[in-house]
Amino acid sequence: MSITIPVVYIGPKDKKRDTITGSRLVFPRNEPVDVESAIAHRLLEFPTVFIKAELLESALEQKDNEAAQREEAERLEQIRLAQKAAMNSFVVKIGNDDIDLAKLSAVQLATLVEAEELPDLVKGAQEKVDAFRTRVRDAINAKQAAAATKQDGGTEGGAE
Repeated sequence: MSITIPVVYIGPKDKKRDTITGSRLVFPRNEPVDVESAIAHRLLEFPTVFIKAELLESALEQKDNEAAQREEAERLEQIRLAQKAAMNSFVVKIGNDDIDLAKLSAVQLATLVEAEELPDLVKGAQEKVDAFRTRVRDAINAKQAAAATKQDGGTEGGAE
């Protein structure tokens, strides 16, 4: 009688047919199958597909940890991309309206600067419209941030 070793298939398919050794054994995923020693050693040369049965628990935990890390990395990447998109967006909120500065011409931007009372901003003679648009966006965002900070500070001061 030959010695058998329990081997587990951990690959992506529901079941795997042994085509490596020619034994044509069928291995259900994550279930141990007793295999002759010579065949088992040959199958165990592929550690990402076959493992010994006693290592199944640790392999499953490792796969769960890797999946959790992958999901966390994807979530962080989505947050980073959303923040980057928000930083590069030319949509600003003025009053109750969202205004896309990318759609405004240089004259419309100058009118907006006057309406928002931003006297520091003047388009230079040689300045490109895109550069001016970026300065307008940054100034409007800074003005709104300052107003929000002032409003938050005023609320706390009035509560005392």
